[in-house]
Amino acid sequence: MMTRPEDTTPAHYQERPLGQALDFLRVLWAINHGLATTSRYMKTKFGVTGRQRLIIQVVNEFPGLSAGDLAKVLHLDPCRPMRAIAAGCASSSPRRDDE
Repeated sequence: MMTRPEDTTPAHYQERPLGQALDFLRVLWAINHGLATTSRYMKTKFGVTGRQRLIIQVVNEFPGLSAGDLAKVLHLDPCRPMRAIAAGCASSSPRRDDE
């Protein structure tokens, strides 16, 4: 049976410098994981995902905003916001705290 050298433990890999590009991607991955976790929590607690909540907030800020303009504000492909909205409408209607 092969044994692992002491310097290859997971803690060692976390301390090892990866270079600017890989360090940036590692941090970006951690942020993405945090957003995904929070979005799942929001879906369970409030009935909308983080992405859907952002869309709602932008639409509230700019009443009458078209789907195409919404996509431009969010730097997305024009069909993406509509997919997120449709997914939210298809699964269930959002719950409000005062209901």
